[in-house]
Amino acid sequence: MYLLLRIILTVSGALSAAAWAQKPSAPSAQMVEQKSADQLAVELLRDTAAYQAVVGAAHQGHEKALSAINKAFSRATDLTVKSNLAIVLLQNGPATDEIVDHVSEPALRVISANIPFPYRFDSQGEILKGNFSEEFLSWCSSRNVEPKQGAQQAIVDDPASVSLLGSARHPSVVPTLMKVLELRNYISVSNAAMALAQMQD
Repeated sequence: MYLLLRIILTVSGALSAAAWAQKPSAPSAQMVEQKSADQLAVELLRDTAAYQAVVGAAHQGHEKALSAINKAFSRATDLTVKSNLAIVLLQNGPATDEIVDHVSEPALRVISANIPFPYRFDSQGEILKGNFSEEFLSWCSSRNVEPKQGAQQAIVDDPASVSLLGSARHPSVVPTLMKVLELRNYISVSNAAMALAQMQD
């Protein structure tokens, strides 16, 4: 069981760090002041420095920056960029249904799939890596999913989706996070519990 907890904390910490990595510490207020929201929206989608400047200004409550991010969210085609922008909007502005739905969709897919934790445990509660549980193999068989692919989804992809949702720290995501607590994957459950605890701070 100690190994399980160590894996959960390691993965959760890495995912949480990744989710917050886009939040800059020293935005360029001058750049934001000199350009229109439309110009900023275009530039933040194609330039990392512009992205960091606008997001940083948004975290400081700059209305033009928030407007630019809203425009960029509507135009973005890359799902990762679009999700990061949605998180910034939830953290700093009013939550529209479109934004909440976009951020929640990956976690809702996690809930719908409800993948069991993949591995068996020994008598000491340690994970038997590579030794898949009957419950997990049954889940894979019923969905025609290769066990290695299913394990990747359970250990990495699904927890990342839950962490992304939790990073919004917005009341609108609480019901979905509460549903994650009922799942059979301990890592996703741990990430949801951690997100809910952080929202209470």
